[in-house]
Amino acid sequence: MKVGPSTPRAGSPSGTVEAWEIVNALQVVPEGQTIASLLKKFSNRVGDGPGQMNRKAWIKLVKDNSNVVNADGKTILRAKVPKPGDSQ
Repeated sequence: MKVGPSTPRAGSPSGTVEAWEIVNALQVVPEGQTIASLLKKFSNRVGDGPGQMNRKAWIKLVKDNSNVVNADGKTILRAKVPKPGDSQ
């Protein structure tokens, strides 16, 4: 099998990014991270290529699953944490 840019590595997710993946990626850095650093983690899955998620749809997914905080002149994203009682 030929491995190239369109062939995902074993154990590597491909295709549409899901909400839980965004939340997990944001939780790795609890103090928050920029959208650029988050995009780097999903760069092979977000774009205009075949099998990639549209960038606008990805940004909407990020906004839906993160809190945006302005800190030191930077826009920082942090994972949304459910409030007690929200899971009912």
